[in-house]
Amino acid sequence: MVRLHMQMNLRMSSTDLVILAPYYGELEAGTGMKEEDFYNQKFKCVWLLHGLGGNCNDWVNYTQVETFAEEKNCFVICPSGGAGFYTDGPLGTNWETLIMEDIWNYLHRLFPMMSEEPKDNVIAGLSMGGYGAMKYALSHSGKFGYGCSLSGGLNMPQRYAEGENINGRLQFAFGKPEDVEGGPFDLYQLAKDLKRDGGPIPRIYISCGRKDWEYEPNQQFRDFMREQGYDVTWDEDDYSHEWRMWNLQIKKVLDFGIPGDFCKAVFTRGHVEE
Repeated sequence: MVRLHMQMNLRMSSTDLVILAPYYGELEAGTGMKEEDFYNQKFKCVWLLHGLGGNCNDWVNYTQVETFAEEKNCFVICPSGGAGFYTDGPLGTNWETLIMEDIWNYLHRLFPMMSEEPKDNVIAGLSMGGYGAMKYALSHSGKFGYGCSLSGGLNMPQRYAEGENINGRLQFAFGKPEDVEGGPFDLYQLAKDLKRDGGPIPRIYISCGRKDWEYEPNQQFRDFMREQGYDVTWDEDDYSHEWRMWNLQIKKVLDFGIPGDFCKAVFTRGHVEE
């Protein structure tokens, strides 16, 4: 596994990325697989979004995701998303376009072994990133077969419409409070729209600690999604809004989106067996 740190300067915007990429090393060579065959595979990808106040380094600094990803033999992509809830904010940076179009397209040209198939792509995030991951899973279901929220602020647009504002930041992500509910930032509306339009439907994973202030809103969103007919996996534990919870959960997210030990499957006989 190789860790890369990149700065992307695209469309008058810039952000940093951390990428964990599969690498042909001694273990792989020892199986008899040729280097050319290794890099001609299509690898599964996990996109991880950080929380408010964080950056692209958080997932690799505070969890064991690098170890878990090596076991799965998958790519991990961690973009910095500022404080904009990963939206194309009416008053802020167009984070969604930057990540879902510019970075997505560039990385797939740079690493042609990254699969673009929805069944091979997982989007996940924590807190603010949990909202972003769910928004991308519902808005870009042609890219992601799995959407995963860990302690996500899944009703943040509704709370903003009711007067909550985090240090005056939310208007940059969501615009006018009176325009939020039922619009493109409302996860409840996005879920209904996707079902109505008949697009590809991602599998959903939602987790939250029982001591977390987001616990009840997450339960409410879970119940709503199940009522809408989504396949929802729910997991909880006795934690608050903290990295101990997210380190445990990221292993479960990888197992959810990439079942089994993919590394062993790849190298059992020197070729991919799924």
